[in-house]
Order: sequence, then C-alpha cells, then structure tokens
Amino acid sequence: MQRRLWIASLTLTVGLHACSFSSSPTSTPLPSSATSPARTDTPTAIATYVLPSITPSPTSSLAFVSPKEQRLNCRFGPGTVYTIIGALDVGQTTQIAGKNADESWWYIHDPGNPGGFCWVLSEITDTTGNLTGLPVVPPPGVSVSKIEMTVDPPHRSVTCNGFPQTFYITAEVTVNGPGIVLWRWEVSTGEVSADTTLTFTESGTQVLEYYYQTLSANDYVVRLHVLSPNETFEQVNFRIDCT
Repeated sequence: MQRRLWIASLTLTVGLHACSFSSSPTSTPLPSSATSPARTDTPTAIATYVLPSITPSPTSSLAFVSPKEQRLNCRFGPGTVYTIIGALDVGQTTQIAGKNADESWWYIHDPGNPGGFCWVLSEITDTTGNLTGLPVVPPPGVSVSKIEMTVDPPHRSVTCNGFPQTFYITAEVTVNGPGIVLWRWEVSTGEVSADTTLTFTESGTQVLEYYYQTLSANDYVVRLHVLSPNETFEQVNFRIDCT
C-alpha cells in the first residue's frame, strides 16, 4: 500500500539590498515573530488487501499409495492366503495407515469401504509421502465369515414302520485367512457330537458332511456350532411324517 503525502513547499524569498560598509557595523533586526506555514495533508483512500486463497498440500507426515499399472486386490491380511475384501483401481490414491514388519504389504484405507482397512502388496504400488513414520500393524485374527447349510430332503413322509430314516446334511464353512476352526454338531433331540478341528492353510471354503438317522416322525433341527476362532452357528430344519 502506498500513501502519497503532499507537502506544501515553502519558498523563502530574501531580498538582497546593497549595503555600504561603515566603521560601525549595523545589524538587521529579526522579525518580532516567525510564523511557519500550515502543513496540509490530503488523505487518500486505503486499499483493502485480500490474502490469496491457498490450497493446503498433504501433510508431510502422511503417506499415500496408488497402483503402478493395474488394479490391486485389497486383502483381509498381509498375504495372498487371506481373502480379497476390496480393490484399488488404477488412478485411485488412498492413505497408507501402516505396514507389516518387512514392508512387503501396506495397510491402507479401503477406498470402497469408508472407515475400513485392507492390505495391498507393496511391490506393485507407487507411494508418496513419509513412509518412515508408518506403524507396524500385526496380521489380523482369522474368523469364520460364512456358513451355508443344506439338508436333503427337507421333508419326507414314510410308513410308520419305515424307521430309521437318514437325512444328509452338508455345511460349507468359509474363513478369511489361514487358521484352525473348532466346531461340533448339535441336534434338537439333545445329541451333541465331539468337538472337532478343521484346518485352513489359506482363506477359502471347506465342506462338512453329517448323516442323521431319525427314529420317529418329528420336526428336527441340526446346528453346526463353531466355537472358535469366533463363535457362530448355522442350522437347518427338516421334518418327517409317517402314515
């Protein structure tokens, strides 16, 4: 901002008169009072200065990741043995939240699941930002993510002297990573099988089979009860009538 100050100039005109020198010096009397001319300021308008808008840049403490050349699978854990739960498309960028111990996998904000996280293989990604400050994130605990059951047949009618009757039951157990599943069968009649383990070397589905013999007409329920790594269950209902 510039301010112009106009100052009235004062011009002093001094008349020089011829003087004759005599043996007695003469002095010119000073005026009885000296008056300075008044100072005048002409005010000018003050311009208002507007700060330019600034687009913030990413904080240097953050790190970001994007695919190098192709769509990336985003997995439940740091390894191909874990199930795929999302993806990072070419052209997408998301924040890195952590890494595994050897930095072979990045733990990232899942772009398709706000508030969620997943893992991508680091060697096929491009990164920007501060990678040194990323925390080491341990592998997640594996869990049974789904159980699907069927019974064949769901209903049967027989003669009353036609017992026992056998029903064929299957259960498909799906996990999201490598682990051991502890499970048992439970029947509405009170029968319970021994606890049994099912080992998964990677994410996927395994099938359990159960043959149940009925001794009378009734409604039945057979349940697959998973005790660990997370407790969950699924069940099927079937009926047998006799005439």
